[in-house]
Amino acid sequence: MASRRCLLRPFVSRVATILLTLVIVTAIVTPASATPQNRWASNTTVKQRTVANKIAAKAGSLIRWETDIEVAFKKSAVSGKPVFWYVPRLPDTFMDRVKSLDMYMKAGPFSWPQIIKAINQSFIPLAAVPDQDSQRRYDLQKYRFVEPGFLVVSTGATSGATKVIHRVDRLTTLHIPWLEKMIAGIAADVEQTGDTATSGAPVPAPPAWLENIRQAMWDDNDSEVVRLCNENSAIVEAAAIERDLRLAMATFRLGKHQTASSMFGKIASRYPDHALGHKAAAEAQGIGPFVRGFEIHSAIDEAAMRVTASSGVDPERPVYRPADIRRRCVDFLLSMQDQSGGVFDSDYDFGGADSLPNVHVAVTAIVGMALLQQLEKQTDPQRRGQIESAVVRAARFTADNSNIAFTDRDEIFWALAYRLDFWAALHRSGLTSISIEQSGPTIERCLDDVIGIQTKSGSWFHEYNNPFVTATGVMSLKRCLASVGEKPRAVSALANAVQSLTRQRHRSGSFPYQNVVAGEKPEPAKLEAAAGRMPLCEAALFVEGRSSLARLQTAIATSFEQHQHLDVAYKYDDHTDHWAYGGFFFWFDMWGRKQAIGLMPNSDARAKFEQQLEKIVISKSEVDGCFVDSHEIGRCYGTAMALMCLEN
Repeated sequence: MASRRCLLRPFVSRVATILLTLVIVTAIVTPASATPQNRWASNTTVKQRTVANKIAAKAGSLIRWETDIEVAFKKSAVSGKPVFWYVPRLPDTFMDRVKSLDMYMKAGPFSWPQIIKAINQSFIPLAAVPDQDSQRRYDLQKYRFVEPGFLVVSTGATSGATKVIHRVDRLTTLHIPWLEKMIAGIAADVEQTGDTATSGAPVPAPPAWLENIRQAMWDDNDSEVVRLCNENSAIVEAAAIERDLRLAMATFRLGKHQTASSMFGKIASRYPDHALGHKAAAEAQGIGPFVRGFEIHSAIDEAAMRVTASSGVDPERPVYRPADIRRRCVDFLLSMQDQSGGVFDSDYDFGGADSLPNVHVAVTAIVGMALLQQLEKQTDPQRRGQIESAVVRAARFTADNSNIAFTDRDEIFWALAYRLDFWAALHRSGLTSISIEQSGPTIERCLDDVIGIQTKSGSWFHEYNNPFVTATGVMSLKRCLASVGEKPRAVSALANAVQSLTRQRHRSGSFPYQNVVAGEKPEPAKLEAAAGRMPLCEAALFVEGRSSLARLQTAIATSFEQHQHLDVAYKYDDHTDHWAYGGFFFWFDMWGRKQAIGLMPNSDARAKFEQQLEKIVISKSEVDGCFVDSHEIGRCYGTAMALMCLEN
């Protein structure tokens, strides 16, 4: 959510939680995409994480992996074939969910037959965590290599000297045609230079009907995928499994998540020894990359097909223009929404499994807000109808209290605050499908819920009391009141919140990571660490007349000056030792920065800030034009937040 991982807890709290909480690992086969149910009687931080079943556990196993680094390089020297070294994690990684990332790779690119064949024929496959010597030799250091990724390393037959001939990391968008082309290209380049033996017979071309199915999915025409799959139902088994798999994928992208999960499960049962059967089993369990939004089959620009270093485009040479990005992001968000209206790709559970329903409501609200902004720009009636339908479904989902876990005390704030923001935006939009009669009572209820969890000190919390959560509460309430008029209980809540936030502000302009206790003065936080949250916190004081334009501009300028500290932790799913940032901070802080800039009067200074922000956003686009910061919160959150940051 977006859910924001921003949603963090301090290191001490996090360590204490890990030490004191029993982590229950349970095999869950219920589709992760199913509408979440509040099964918890009280707040808990217990995690329930899915364990791959016997079929899903075999994902990626048809690649003939070596697991010993020394053995792989000896085989490389003898055969002349380079090593294809898949690096699932670094020994000292900042990644918390490395097993999830490993499954995404194994049930993603390493389960597609053409990629399997290319790797087995042209390389010595190696899947291993590097040792200290390898980390130094191949520059597999924290920050410089962010898992998952791979190296292709050639080995001299006589000298034994090695050379890295290709390097890919930060793979958060697993675009299968892009990866197929990349790996085939590396194999072909190696053969042309004489560094390896021939790779054997080429992969046979797929039958025309299967190519048509792939093209329909490439064109995001899921209805055509369904038609073609049904038309070619009586065919040889070798191609039937891919047809069946793509039919399940198209069903998922049409919003029928539970039906798709059942289809994936049947494929796994029917083909338990096939690589795509292994993949289907993982997707059925909700732990595969496709249902989580990381595996992509849509068409991408030819320039994006030439990207070779990571799934993110070159920040200095962005592939897509803002208009292209908006269209692609909307297409992706529409393809990830369940027919219930919810968006369930995030598996952020640091507040425990009981917090996941609230994470999903928060993400759905953010996606709804992003789509609502785009709806107002549409002139094509069909396109407008698609987006409006998605917005209405998201609205109904977020308004339904049965989708919220009210006993959860860790992520409850984000669900309540973002749905208040969403419904206030709906009220302002005048969307005919959501009448004033509907939105008025819903906003009143949402407003009461946000005010109801405010602490006596005036602050709000997610896992603990802190300034950036309180600032989010202030901004949400202000936008609500701007939509529906003054509400005495909200005015009082705002006054208490601003008083709390003012106590946390140091004269340097910094705000602490966690609220200081009553009666104590905040210590000056290092600007490198505080810069990310400063614009949002200062904006919350500014809208209530407790700050000045000069202070607001200073906070924004500081966030840009210190941006590299936020940027270096991008794509990590946990705190780093770089001022305790993590990937999960990125879009939350960028959205806070955007809100602060939006409070400035039109001026050269504002225009400059907007241009800086837009440049950063565009530079973070993935090969398909979408966005992510931490894989755990999900690409829907990152994509929706980036979309909102692009709007004025």
